[in-house]
Amino acid sequence: NTIIKMATDILERSWWESKGKKSPEDAIVLCVHALLLSRNFKCIHLSDKNFHNLSESHDHHVISDADNPALPHEWNTSDVYTLQYENKMSRMKVLVKGLRMGEDAFILNVAVPGEADIEHLTISPAHYINTAKMTSTVSTYKDLTTLVKLLEEKLVNKISPKNITGKQSSDSSDSVTNKRSGQLQEGYKPIRSDPLLASPRQPILQRPPEMPSYRGE
Repeated sequence: NTIIKMATDILERSWWESKGKKSPEDAIVLCVHALLLSRNFKCIHLSDKNFHNLSESHDHHVISDADNPALPHEWNTSDVYTLQYENKMSRMKVLVKGLRMGEDAFILNVAVPGEADIEHLTISPAHYINTAKMTSTVSTYKDLTTLVKLLEEKLVNKISPKNITGKQSSDSSDSVTNKRSGQLQEGYKPIRSDPLLASPRQPILQRPPEMPSYRGE
C-alpha cells in the first residue's frame, strides 16, 4: 500500500523532528498526522480557529507538511489534542481531536466542515505502544504497520474518500452509505456519546466545561 509506506516514511522523520514526545498518545497522534500529510494535507493550526470559515485561504500558512513534518513544541501541551489540516489541492479542511479517557483508552475524532457525521475511534495505546521504550520508532511501536492500517481504515479513510483521493471506489461509497443510514462501523460510537462534542446525553461521558467542541461553542 503506497499510502501506508508514505505515512511510515513521514512518521519516521516527524518522530525525530517533533519535540516533546512523552506519552503513548503522542505516538498515536503522530501516526494520524503522518497519514494526513501523506494524503497531501498540511497542518495549518493547533486549534479549531476558523475551522468553519471555508473562504479563508491558508496558502502561506503552514505549520507542518510532508516536506517538513515536524510539529512545534506546543502540539501536545493541552489536555485535548487539536490539530487542523487543509488539503493542498482541494482545500478541504480536517479537524483532528484526541482525548485520554481513563487508564488505557484514547478517543480520536476527525471532522470536516459542513459534515454532520464525525468519525470516531477509541483505541488502547498500551496495545500498540511500548511506553517505557519511547526512544525511536522501532522501539516505540509494537506493530507500526498494523497501527497505521487501523488508523487509515477506521479513521482517516472514512472522512471523505472522494475528496481525499480524488475518486471514490464502490467499497468506499458503500461504506459512506452504510454509515449515513445508521449502520455504525466497528470501533465507532453514536455521535451523542462523543465526549469531544458539547452536551452529550450520557452523563458518564459528559465533556468538562472548558473542553472545546467542533462547533465552536
